[in-house]
Amino acid sequence: MTKRKLLYTAFIVSVSLWWGWTVLVDLIVIPTVFKTIHEFFKAGDLGIAVFSRLNRLELMLSSLLVVLTGFQVRTRRSALPLLIVAILAWGIVMFY
Repeated sequence: MTKRKLLYTAFIVSVSLWWGWTVLVDLIVIPTVFKTIHEFFKAGDLGIAVFSRLNRLELMLSSLLVVLTGFQVRTRRSALPLLIVAILAWGIVMFY
């Protein structure tokens, strides 16, 4: 496998993981917490704890995406829009 294909594969796998666990937490885990735990504030505390842990994972993965796309831009200027999107995604993670 060439270096270029390896970078694209790592990028696609990373983005897929990110979207996968975000959908899992947002659409399955948190609604289940609020349905199971009837005390609203305890469920809210658990939701905050889950999202805090998820944010740490998102920070690591978004940083990896910025690095991977940075390597791509060094070899191919046409990957610049991907780098901009990766930096925006990293910025969103840093904001919340």
